[in-house]
Amino acid sequence: MTIASACDTTFFQKSDSVTNTLAYPEFIAKVKQKQIEKAGISADRTQALVEAKDGKKTIVKLSPDDSQLINILTENAVDIYVIPVRNFNK
Repeated sequence: MTIASACDTTFFQKSDSVTNTLAYPEFIAKVKQKQIEKAGISADRTQALVEAKDGKKTIVKLSPDDSQLINILTENAVDIYVIPVRNFNK
């Protein structure tokens, strides 16, 4: 697991490689099924840019009520990054 407080701009910039959006419950299910490799979480915790193990990138609108998100990601060996809000939608 990797936790970083800096932005990896090549991974987290919105681009053609982002395939679509994913519903939050489906995102959590994929995490628990070990299908998600990386999660870039916006600094305001409202959205994430996630990368599946097959390389596909997807945007997820996060549930503000889920206080267990970081624990779920950590328990399932997802690399976690924090993205400054101003860099998320470039």
